Amino acid sequence: MKKGLIILGAGLLLSSATVAQAPTQMKITNKVDSVSYLVGLNIGASILKDFSEANVEILLAAIQDVINGKPPKCNDPSNSVMNSYFQNKAQAMSEKENAASKAEGEKFMAENRKKPNIKVTASGLQYEVITEGTGEKPTATSKVKVQNLDLTK
Repeated sequence: MKKGLIILGAGLLLSSATVAQAPTQMKITNKVDSVSYLVGLNIGASILKDFSEANVEILLAAIQDVINGKPPKCNDPSNSVMNSYFQNKAQAMSEKENAASKAEGEKFMAENRKKPNIKVTASGLQYEVITEGTGEKPTATSKVKVQNLDLTK
């Protein structure tokens, strides 16, 4: 649906391409004109957000071809090329964000490790003893009861 709306909006943008060149000539005189313009704004914002690297000239030419009933210059009946492009783009963005998060986490752990009250286990687990207990110290085979504190409040 969203892709259809993008194509519809791009078509509206294309049909008013001369308006984009000379905005002072555009006259919004009725509700259809108003909605047409608003849909164009919405579609343009969506294209800018999701496909800012688009070749606008080719995008508009394709829309004009559809509106004018011309045969397409390339086909993707199942949208597999388009879907694959956007899936790969989303995956690349996700990997980039994950790498940034991982780097931020590693930086935090490296800085946190330097604090005098932070203990680090052989596995790399970091913890802080807030209040040292006075009872027996558990061993690796001991059964213990742990109370996790909600530190988000």
